Amino acid sequence: MFQKKFKDKSGLAWNNRTDSAKPGKYVFLERRYSPHSDYEGEKSGNKGVKKVAGEQEDEGSPPECTLEKPVKELMELIFSQQCFSNTISALKYDANKLPLGKLSKKTDTSGFKQLKDLAALIDDPNLASSKWNMGIAEATEHLSNNYYSFIPHAIGRKQPPIIRDENLLKKEIELLQSLPDMKVAADLMKIDRKTRDSIHSLNRQFQGLGLEEMTRLDGKSSEFGHLMKYLNTSGGAAHKMTYTIKDIFRIERQGECKRFDNFEFSKIPSNRRLLWHGSRATNLAGILSQGLRIAPPEAPVSGYMFGKGIYLADSTSKSAGYCYSMNTGGEALLILCEAALGAMQTLIEADYNAGTKAKEERHAQYMGSR
Repeated sequence: MFQKKFKDKSGLAWNNRTDSAKPGKYVFLERRYSPHSDYEGEKSGNKGVKKVAGEQEDEGSPPECTLEKPVKELMELIFSQQCFSNTISALKYDANKLPLGKLSKKTDTSGFKQLKDLAALIDDPNLASSKWNMGIAEATEHLSNNYYSFIPHAIGRKQPPIIRDENLLKKEIELLQSLPDMKVAADLMKIDRKTRDSIHSLNRQFQGLGLEEMTRLDGKSSEFGHLMKYLNTSGGAAHKMTYTIKDIFRIERQGECKRFDNFEFSKIPSNRRLLWHGSRATNLAGILSQGLRIAPPEAPVSGYMFGKGIYLADSTSKSAGYCYSMNTGGEALLILCEAALGAMQTLIEADYNAGTKAKEERHAQYMGSR
């Protein structure tokens, strides 16, 4: 009975429920479930922690945060519920319909697949008839609606915009790239009933990042001075940005040096540089715990200036533009990475196939102008 009803509503057999959605039919959306789903700061019927049957109210003092003040303030920024709310609002993601903690990797991948089809359609409108047997307007609307079915948007009573150009496509790609990193933070913000009375939430979240090292640099040290000079002298003239450094941290992820030394590209002729990477503060938990990652195979290459890859810059202001500090009260987090570039391929114009060409020729991509 259920399978018959499912096919009536979706046009798909239950065993084929993850296939492409049928026009005018419902879309199967996979959600991630866990036994406990309480998140600090997440809206629920009761604010704060939901009580478990038989659980006694704790009358003791809350655990004290033992992190050094600079690290504590950094964790407060990375795991700020207000920053999350601002970012989710800016990205127009509807976290009420699909909370970050319930977002599955398969759903994110399905969203990327729809955008990849839309990118192909934007590049070649003839695909509307040859692949989807529709007119271009109908095919674009169909694929856009499929995408919004997987990735809910908070747009009120308005109709979601049809994704028919690269500007809209890039905005949605940015959203899908941010969601997994934000989900990492949401999972770390999840209330752990076993430890909530013995360890402060910021201590637990810091431990969850699994870092080998996070050391605050002495503001009077030569290392701090050199990095401050690099920050202040490497900005692009066109960007007109000024900075005030609050803190600099030396960070190493567990096992990262060993993994790189064992990687085949570590054997290429050395050409190492310190380059900047900017990202939203809400993405930092994912980056620190899992590293900088290349977009998945399902993502369209046309949404990236030089194709899929890890984007770094020798210009602080170029990277700072991707921090969107307006959502974090004017504060931003820049990552300075030691990058092994090898033989570089110099480009002065956008080419979203550059990544493929660089891989074939064993080059690292490099943009010659700021």
